[in-house]
Amino acid sequence: MMKPLLVNTALVGLILGSMVCPAQTPSAALAAEASALSPVAAAIAKLPTVGATSFNRDAEYFIYLYSASWCGPCRRVMPHIVRFYKETLSKDKRIEIILVNVDRTEEEAKAYLAHYDADFYTIMGINPEVEKQLPGAYQVRSIPHYIAVDKNGNRISGGHASKIFLEVDKLK
Repeated sequence: MMKPLLVNTALVGLILGSMVCPAQTPSAALAAEASALSPVAAAIAKLPTVGATSFNRDAEYFIYLYSASWCGPCRRVMPHIVRFYKETLSKDKRIEIILVNVDRTEEEAKAYLAHYDADFYTIMGINPEVEKQLPGAYQVRSIPHYIAVDKNGNRISGGHASKIFLEVDKLK
């Protein structure tokens, strides 16, 4: 007596499941999302983060900001960049800052972000392989440093991080 009920329940579940759930695997969904992203956003999305868990994937311009907690000039400019980001750039959806942290450990990077209350999307950049994955990036020889690229990875400019403010004015 119990077997027909189990078969009927399973059959109804199978029918309803096929009507409710389209035949798209999770990997197909991720591939569809990645193909809709710009080359820079797609590359950044693949890299692990130690800071904010999301970034503006629709930005027209990305600024890679290279910095570290052990760098005196970085510590001097970071409060100004964080304030500028919170007051200006967080409202301008065309420009996104990605912090490329060159601290030795993720714990140092997290402490650095927390100290300045920075909520940048942050990737660990101590590994040269990371830079190879960032469209438009090049090996930075000194920090603090920034590289501005468009969403396709075409390099616009780069230089000392204190010049970010001037670069943003040009991009607007």
